Amino acid sequence: MIHFTAGSTAPPAPLNLDKSEPGGAERAGIPEAKSKDKEPNRKSTLSNQEAVATFRHFERRIAAAYRRRNPDLVRDTFTSDSPMEPRLLKEIRQLRKDNVLIKPRSATKSLSMADKSRRRIELLQVVVSAYRFFDESGENVTVGRAANRDVVKSVLRRENGRWLLHNSVVVRRREIKPGEST
Repeated sequence: MIHFTAGSTAPPAPLNLDKSEPGGAERAGIPEAKSKDKEPNRKSTLSNQEAVATFRHFERRIAAAYRRRNPDLVRDTFTSDSPMEPRLLKEIRQLRKDNVLIKPRSATKSLSMADKSRRRIELLQVVVSAYRFFDESGENVTVGRAANRDVVKSVLRRENGRWLLHNSVVVRRREIKPGEST
């Protein structure tokens, strides 16, 4: 059973990625984050807008890693002591072992900075998501059909001069019943 770690289907990519290297953002089809500063994750502090853009960048990267079952796509995404990275790598290994592809569907309803210091930024995201799993022949092997409305707390931390994703945790979950408005 896979517990999809990312809080949304729009996981971000590393901001300093050399697009010429294998698994680079360009090959992954992940657009670069738009910012006036070429490397906002190297700034000592981030504005609200930059923090949200940095998080979305990492969120897109994580979603791509799951969809492609490619852990290389999350290189330079997590802090060195992130509890999220080992979970993600384990889940990707399980997807490969089971020959299963994931097709995440989600929509972020809101994303905002909740707290900020020089070394830590906390974001709150409300996201509606549903995940479908397919075997390699294309057969839907999803167990259950529920969508969820989650409140996710994510923490960016400054490490070695860069802003990286430390963790994302669902702090509140509500199952959305078929036909119910999100």
